[in-house]
Amino acid sequence: MQNKKKISTEDISAVVGDSRIYNVFELQKSIGEKNLSRSLEVMFHMLSAEKQEILIVSMLTRYFVVLWKLLEASKQSKNTFELSKSTGISSYFIPEYLNALQKYSPRQLNNAFFALRDADLQIKSTSQSAEIILQKMIISIIGPQR
Repeated sequence: MQNKKKISTEDISAVVGDSRIYNVFELQKSIGEKNLSRSLEVMFHMLSAEKQEILIVSMLTRYFVVLWKLLEASKQSKNTFELSKSTGISSYFIPEYLNALQKYSPRQLNNAFFALRDADLQIKSTSQSAEIILQKMIISIIGPQR
């Protein structure tokens, strides 16, 4: 990149690498879409780059807390800005969260919290591999694919 006047997309990709494609926000999005294969792909890449299992569990817990808050708030209002205020999420992301909420029933949201809790306990108290624990967690959250 030395002596270049303009930065190309290839230059940016070389610096950023897979961080845009394989991060916790992409994992949240793919889980919100109930896309099992993409969710597992992102999770495996995240774990191969760095041990991030606790970050993954905590951020997914936060994600499902927001979905639960959105479920409750959407009973009172459909206004994006009011939903944003109620959940603490930027109004820009509210449609994405609402789409995810359409794919999860209240019971499935509740089950996600149990799966997250179980994964957290197993990561912290067993010698089982994080990949196996998180894979089971994601499959439990998303459910069987047809």
